Amino acid sequence: MKHLFKIGLFLFSIIITVGCSDDPSSTGSGLLPDSDLIGMEVFDTDSITVNMTSSFFEDSLDVSGSDKLLVGRNSYAKSVAFVKFYVSIPDSIAEQIENDSIVVKNCWVTINPNYILGDDNATFDFNLYKINQDWDATGVTRDNLNTISIDKSTDISFNRVITDTLITFNINNTIAYKWLENGVDSTKGENFGVYFSPTSNSNKFIGLPALTSASVLDEFGVYIEVEKYGSYLDTLTASSTEDVHVVEFTNPSSNNNNIFMMGGAAIRSKLHFDLTSLPKNIVVNKAILSLYIDPTETVQGTPTSDTLYAIILDDSTTNKINSYYDIGVLYRDENVYSGDVASIIQRWSDGLDNQGFRINLSNEANCVNKIAIGGAKSTIYKPKLKIIYTNRK
Repeated sequence: MKHLFKIGLFLFSIIITVGCSDDPSSTGSGLLPDSDLIGMEVFDTDSITVNMTSSFFEDSLDVSGSDKLLVGRNSYAKSVAFVKFYVSIPDSIAEQIENDSIVVKNCWVTINPNYILGDDNATFDFNLYKINQDWDATGVTRDNLNTISIDKSTDISFNRVITDTLITFNINNTIAYKWLENGVDSTKGENFGVYFSPTSNSNKFIGLPALTSASVLDEFGVYIEVEKYGSYLDTLTASSTEDVHVVEFTNPSSNNNNIFMMGGAAIRSKLHFDLTSLPKNIVVNKAILSLYIDPTETVQGTPTSDTLYAIILDDSTTNKINSYYDIGVLYRDENVYSGDVASIIQRWSDGLDNQGFRINLSNEANCVNKIAIGGAKSTIYKPKLKIIYTNRK
């Protein structure tokens, strides 16, 4: 408790005394006044030579819980989306459907995009196809994407109007009627959903509100206008019940010794600092990890990727993270991500084998942003680590 009190008092003094650094490339020089470092030691890769290694790799990523459905393509990735709909059918209209005394007059969709990657004037368009078989969000992957039966002979959408803030289009009335039939009697009609596929001339990504989005009901609307012969018109609404996107991609490459993090495809990086020269039996008061963006090889969408996760690795060969899930959050300030990783450094100091950090985008399931970070061999953007510690007595 004595040590915890001293650490808490120290961190409080940081909050009170530290302002924003005027030097965004610093890893924490100026973090504390010299007078506050009495009794403390500093391990700083800016002033001592420390061996480091870095690389990037493809990992597994479950995007079924994403709040965005990514559709589009560019030079390094392509994403398609699957969506199922449930139509709310009042009993009076269900009876008319059973009696085959109602018709679909119109079916239209309105979508408010929640993610954009690409220039304002870049081309974006899609085809909408009928899915012919049942599927579930957790079971659709890059590996089995081409085995799912999809009728790509006919685009079931028309009158598409696409902007960065609003997408509208119509769906074939026959398809909508089959959804109604299926909603009344599951042995009739057909409703396996629709498949969004970007056209070959697209050079942009757009995010559609997914089922887990808080605003999906307001921002992804499906409307079916029905008519009872010579009697009345009514409009039914449909909502998504299951959805998922699948990103196919080309592994990034760098001319500048960069490592990468990429959304949708789970491209992650790992970074290792040789800390054998750091004394044993220490209390880590603060440890600032700083990573530097290479803007020439970075592609950001909106929303951007403003935070990274630095997670403690258990095995740098298999890329397995530690079961305790120690994590440091690195926040972006202009072209620098930095944050406190003291808990991770402390665990290594206490005897856990140092296998390095795994670095990934905090919003990797919701974007196709590609972030290039200077790696261990970079001459301009090399990662930095500054550790402030006290020796235990």
